[in-house]
Amino acid sequence: MRALARSVAAALFLCGLEALALGQTRSTCGPAVASCGPAIVGSGDVTAAPSWVSSMLAAWMLDEPSGTRVNAQGTTARDLSNTDNMDPIGNTHRMEGTMSAAVTASSAKHTNDTFPSLVAPLTVGCWVDSSPIACAFVMHDYNTLAGTFQLLRTVAGGFAFSAYDSGAAIHTATTANSWNAAGFHHVAGTLVSGGSLIVYVDGAQQATAAMGTAAARNGAFYLSDNYCFGGYLDECFLGSLAMSAASICRVCSCGIRGEQCTCSGASYATKGRNATACGSCTLPADCSAGPT
Repeated sequence: MRALARSVAAALFLCGLEALALGQTRSTCGPAVASCGPAIVGSGDVTAAPSWVSSMLAAWMLDEPSGTRVNAQGTTARDLSNTDNMDPIGNTHRMEGTMSAAVTASSAKHTNDTFPSLVAPLTVGCWVDSSPIACAFVMHDYNTLAGTFQLLRTVAGGFAFSAYDSGAAIHTATTANSWNAAGFHHVAGTLVSGGSLIVYVDGAQQATAAMGTAAARNGAFYLSDNYCFGGYLDECFLGSLAMSAASICRVCSCGIRGEQCTCSGASYATKGRNATACGSCTLPADCSAGPT
């Protein structure tokens, strides 16, 4: 609260100076401090939280109305450029940016890149809004073979992260059935070969399971399963690091690009819808640091 108060005070002070410099008789910012956020970035001790996009293998903001969903990290082979049956349509019901991908049961997108070296450790995550349904919303390959994984919504009202080890045995971490209603939740999974699978919901750890020896698999990355999943997806990412709980919390609270947070000294000031949705997790101690 003290960090947030400092950020608000700094914003009001800077906005007031800006108004005086322009010869205005009233503040252009007023009490809606968040509306002048971009104007204070880089001023004084208040800066935008750093983007973590470059630290990821791929990140898809899903702000496109249709067609190719660009990999913001820059590797074009990892664009979601292939349509499976039907194209998910952009929708202004979103958690980040301007749009989300509205998915029906017969739609999906996948990459050209087959991620042949995609082996543990890894982290995958997405904002997802759907009713309880036993379907995958993120997949590495669609086959249940060694080296594949899925993030799933469960029919009972939870989420799960499943991975197949080098012997094609399935390992699954499944949360409690605590999310029975539709609505956006940030769901992420981490995997360590010979270690564990962990599921995080809204930035907080919710389930864990043992993981066998992981395997590389020449498989494309899929958004939705082109089978039974329906709902909305936003700001999905994939990284070659088993991110810590604090780093998962930071992606949930601030966004991969950091646009939902400002960084003052080493302390965060969160804002927007993410701050509420991810309010129960613990952010990293240093807001300027990269993912760990």
